[in-house]
Amino acid sequence: MEPKKYGGPTDHLANERTFLAWVRTAIGIMAFGFVVVKFSLFVKQLSLMLGKEHVIKSHGLSAVAGITLVAVGAATVIFSWVRYRNIEKQLNEGGYAHSSGLLTTLTAFIFLVSVLLIFTSWKAPEARKNVLRGTAPGRWRSVAAPEGSIAYAAGWSG
Repeated sequence: MEPKKYGGPTDHLANERTFLAWVRTAIGIMAFGFVVVKFSLFVKQLSLMLGKEHVIKSHGLSAVAGITLVAVGAATVIFSWVRYRNIEKQLNEGGYAHSSGLLTTLTAFIFLVSVLLIFTSWKAPEARKNVLRGTAPGRWRSVAAPEGSIAYAAGWSG
């Protein structure tokens, strides 16, 4: 029977580096979710400022996607900490069993969110073309922006 091989300092340091990499990944996912939510709010504010209910048609999915990304980032931190503790325990007991469940789950989720974002972005290409050409209802430059607003400071007033 082979004697148990306990984890050395390099094994524990590698485990810690992997945990920190997962934390960095989770922060990136949460930051992206935050940007998606804030962009959704920016588009709504811009529409209200221009006097239109919605210049760009919105299905309301960007806020949901952003909040979901933030939640997944938070869950990734928790799952990575659980994985870190399990591997630490295995190294201290003299055994190690590799598990790729967290990686597989996170990869599948990011792929699913990517497909959903592509699908929702692809859905209304004509509305984007009209806004870019300036032929959308309530063209941007034809509406006077209130003094002191972001649009006024940027020179978008009519």
